[in-house]
Amino acid sequence: MNAENDWDIPYSHSCALFNAFLDLQVLSELPTISKDAMCMNMSSWDVVPGQQTLQSARCKGLVSHLSIDNFGTLDEFVADHRRVALLRTARGGHDLPKVEGVQDAIGRMFDLF
Repeated sequence: MNAENDWDIPYSHSCALFNAFLDLQVLSELPTISKDAMCMNMSSWDVVPGQQTLQSARCKGLVSHLSIDNFGTLDEFVADHRRVALLRTARGGHDLPKVEGVQDAIGRMFDLF
């Protein structure tokens, strides 16, 4: 969880972690592209847009997105029987757990109520 106005830990860091978990899930099912772009020939580069389209479509199929007006967004997916979630609020700064609604979202995430 992260607030967009957290100046200590930018929300982009939480997004990067969420996307890293998502990439592990999505990319493992797609054909790989060479990590060394200098060694790729033109036919290899022609595959890249198709791979990006497949990756994007697969991500949309895995991630559920909930947008709550004047609060934020909750994105989540299940990987290896584990729920991975990113709660991003519009405000709350670095004291996010004190923001109304955050504890409710955490409780629902962990089936506490």
